[in-house]
Amino acid sequence: RPYIAPVLDQDSFRLRNDDGNETTATWKAAINQNASLNADENFRCRFVVQETGGGASANEGFRFQYQLNSGSWTDITNISSVVNWASSPNYADGTDCTQQLGTGTFIADNNGLVENEFTGAVTDFAGNDETEIEGCFTIVSADVSNGDTIQLRIITDAYGALTSYTNTPSITV
Repeated sequence: RPYIAPVLDQDSFRLRNDDGNETTATWKAAINQNASLNADENFRCRFVVQETGGGASANEGFRFQYQLNSGSWTDITNISSVVNWASSPNYADGTDCTQQLGTGTFIADNNGLVENEFTGAVTDFAGNDETEIEGCFTIVSADVSNGDTIQLRIITDAYGALTSYTNTPSITV
C-alpha cells in the first residue's frame, strides 16, 4: 500500500475554566465560540484534531502556538511572553483526553491533557479519525493590554502547521 500523508485539521475548540478535572471543569463558552479572558488566570483550551484524508501518522506529537494581534505565530513555552503554560492542580500532564467535543472515530490513547510544551504522542492516526488535546495556559499581563486579541492553534512536531484550521479560538484580553 502506498504511503498517504496525513491531512490534519484543527476542526474545533472550546475554552474552559481550570476549575475541575477533565470531565468536571466548566466551560467558558460554547464550542467554537470566542471569549474574553482575564490575564494572570489559568484557562484551558481543548482542540479536536481530525485526520480527514485517509492518511496515517504514527506517534504524532503536537505543540501549541499563539498569535498576538495578527502578529507572527509563536510557540507557547513555560517562559514565553504573552501566553505561557500553567500547571493545573486538576489533572496530571500526559493523561489521556476523552471525547467531549468531536463525534468521529476517536483515538483514546492520546496523552492529550497537557501542561508543558509538548503533548507527547498520539497513538497512530489511522486515517479519517480524530483526537482531542487540551492545554492549560495563562495570559501574561505584563505583555498584553486590555482589548488585545490572542489566537491559539496546534501544530505538529513532524509537519509544522496543520493542513487546515477550520476553527481557531480568538481570545480578547
